[in-house]
Amino acid sequence: MIPDDLFPALVEGAREAVWDAFAAAHRVTRHRVPEEVEHVWALVETGTARLAAEWRPVLARRGVSLRVTGVLIHQTPKAHYDHPLDGPVKPELGDLLVVHDHIGAAPSRRALLLQAKRIVDGVPTSTPDVHQEYLYRHWPDFTLHGRGGGRPAAPYLPGHRTIRPNPGGSWYGLVDDDAHPHGRCAICYPQHTYLFPWMAADPAGPALAAGAEDLGSLLANMLYSTAYPRGRAAQQITGPLALSVAGAPNNHFDVTVEELLRLAAARTASFKRYPHIGGTRGQSVLCFQDPASGGPPLPPTGEAFVPSGDGEDRERPPESVEYDEDGGMSVLLIETGSEGRE
Repeated sequence: MIPDDLFPALVEGAREAVWDAFAAAHRVTRHRVPEEVEHVWALVETGTARLAAEWRPVLARRGVSLRVTGVLIHQTPKAHYDHPLDGPVKPELGDLLVVHDHIGAAPSRRALLLQAKRIVDGVPTSTPDVHQEYLYRHWPDFTLHGRGGGRPAAPYLPGHRTIRPNPGGSWYGLVDDDAHPHGRCAICYPQHTYLFPWMAADPAGPALAAGAEDLGSLLANMLYSTAYPRGRAAQQITGPLALSVAGAPNNHFDVTVEELLRLAAARTASFKRYPHIGGTRGQSVLCFQDPASGGPPLPPTGEAFVPSGDGEDRERPPESVEYDEDGGMSVLLIETGSEGRE
């Protein structure tokens, strides 16, 4: 896939992208510290551009092409399931879907769901959502409800989804309210030199910074098949989507990832002259893309996304209001391509 000797440079670049995104969230917030939606917006807006700028020359040296796409969708789908104590519940499926697609001698996809949580002194600032934590720890069968993309809006695929066991497929993204937005400057803020603004914690345990990995390292590791997976392997699907039935090989994780990608792409489309084939883009949907600049072929997934135009609000994330939409999820899509042996 990606040459192993590029890993140190990829980690360094991803950490710079995460720091830039963290600083951007602080610049635009109207609050004392940014809210979770502002941090997610910054990851897909500022993080998309900086990640591409850092990774493109590193990968190009070894003949690997790159395209990065970030989408903010304000509302997120709910996972409906039966909690063993509380009965039917519907927590968020996640705040961000991160996907790496690769085309080459060994095509592959790795994906993960990220649930953002703010922390202070290494622990969450809010009361734990026991239903969301149960979902990420045990992954009971669940269904997705609501409208998807397109006009008329298509619903999510019906039926229960079974994605357990889910190693590497879901993480807590812990964003540190204690971190200073200029904390990577060792001269100005030496006490923050080794404090990362975003950490990624395995949901098998508590949502704590202790034992977690910095988000830049997690993103770089998603480009590789590691003994302890960051991101779960998934199949790229090009045809119609359908959940497998009992007795057939389970494809529910693969289909859920592909469905969320397609819905996010549909939400970014907006054709004023042809509303019947357009998406439902509004103030709650923003799309940013650093396009490919030649080189080996890339996966076709990112071609379906339509970046936000100059006339749309690219300076500030939408306010924290509820929209009557839950089609799709915020996305960070990383696509790479190479030729020949890898």
